[in-house]
Amino acid sequence: SLRGRLGPFLQCVTSRNMSGRGAGRGKGAKGYGKGKGKGYQEAPYGRGRGKGKGKGKGKGNGKAHDDDDDAPTEKTLPTFTKLKDVKPGTRSYDLVVQVAEVTLDSSRTERRRAGRTITVKCGEAIVGDETGCILLTTRQQDKAEILTEGAYYALLNVKMRRVQETFWIDVDNWSAIKPLDECRFLIPEDFDTNFTINKDMDRTKKMPPKPVFCEVDGLEPEKKGVHIICKVLEVKTEERSRLDGTTTKTATATVGDKKGCIVLIARGAHIDVLKQDAVLVIFNAHIEMYNKGFMRLVVDRWSDMKPLESVQKDLLPADHVTSDTVVDAKANKSEIEWVLQEER
Repeated sequence: SLRGRLGPFLQCVTSRNMSGRGAGRGKGAKGYGKGKGKGYQEAPYGRGRGKGKGKGKGKGNGKAHDDDDDAPTEKTLPTFTKLKDVKPGTRSYDLVVQVAEVTLDSSRTERRRAGRTITVKCGEAIVGDETGCILLTTRQQDKAEILTEGAYYALLNVKMRRVQETFWIDVDNWSAIKPLDECRFLIPEDFDTNFTINKDMDRTKKMPPKPVFCEVDGLEPEKKGVHIICKVLEVKTEERSRLDGTTTKTATATVGDKKGCIVLIARGAHIDVLKQDAVLVIFNAHIEMYNKGFMRLVVDRWSDMKPLESVQKDLLPADHVTSDTVVDAKANKSEIEWVLQEER
């Protein structure tokens, strides 16, 4: 065909006469620079190629060119933190600590892939500041030999590790241990380094947060995470049958304090704790609405209910409920009906 015979000729002519524009990239120390680039453009019969000039943006720090390997780089000073603010994770920390104890010949168990465990040799020390103390471990023997009891050190680029409920500071290949006198120029002036290690606050073990207890008059619909100390007025237990033929036992009790009372619902092992005139400490309960608008205090599998005598004294408030407390049975929160209001 005519198109087939003229195809090579048209392609040659088009390639010679066709020009294109292209965007180029350039580098500059301050901002803009010029560069050359090649652009491609589609032709009717074939592809044309041409050369074009373009402008490109270059990045620079204003002092030296990016490609200058001999240019000085700006150093970043470490950010020092107190031990109470250190949390496990991938972030590294810079600390100033005092050494309490040192053990050079120690070992720890590490878990590898496929579930196998190995025992590695390491050096251990108890270090800390005025906010607490923690275990420090390192497999670098030269770094462990630097540590001396009673001396102060700067720990640079260390990480906090965690296995289950145990925490420790890990000093690896990318970490450093320096005597405090050698690196005082790195420490800000407002950072306190005149302290004595607090051995009473052990941060190697995870400490649960102290519960905040409320009273009956502070309970509201749909409230969760309720910690309360109450006295049992009466208990009723009933068995209910399920669809599969099994039975479940449910206890309904009226509990309260000097501010009022409320109906409590418990199942399972919590029923054995419910006894009349007993003083109970309830952790992590929640409020559910029954019969559309009446509150019930529910103790489920995520909650805990203990007798007052079995709870640590430091967790309890000073004016907590005792066996001599007179419960206000007239102010029953479960007899108040709550109505949902539509938003306007």
